Amino acid sequence: LPFAPRQFDVVVFNGSLHYAPNVRATLTRVAPLVAPGGVMAVIDSPMFECPDAGASMRNRTRERFRREYGLTETIEPGEGYLLFGMLADTARVLGFDAHFFESRGGMQWTLGRLAGRVRHGIRPPSFGVWWAA
Repeated sequence: LPFAPRQFDVVVFNGSLHYAPNVRATLTRVAPLVAPGGVMAVIDSPMFECPDAGASMRNRTRERFRREYGLTETIEPGEGYLLFGMLADTARVLGFDAHFFESRGGMQWTLGRLAGRVRHGIRPPSFGVWWAA
């Protein structure tokens, strides 16, 4: 990257890190750009506890694209989701302390998440802010 080490107080991945071909390598490459006391933030990426739930979401998305748009192939450079364990392990290796702050909505939002859990048999993805300082 064409940036100096420790140049940024905040590095934000807004709805993008889950598309990186190698999330761990991306965070490793960006971490040296964060100034002492700075943070890396991941916003609006689907996050899961287990890979099966993420893969299930990804498969449902592929099926919806096929059904609604007739797409039989899509360009998918990354997994399309993130795993809490991988993020936590990577942050620890890079010397960051990581936290996750889940988005919360009103009653309709909560009911929609519950319906998704019942319909698909898995916990829907968590969205919010993953913060590594």
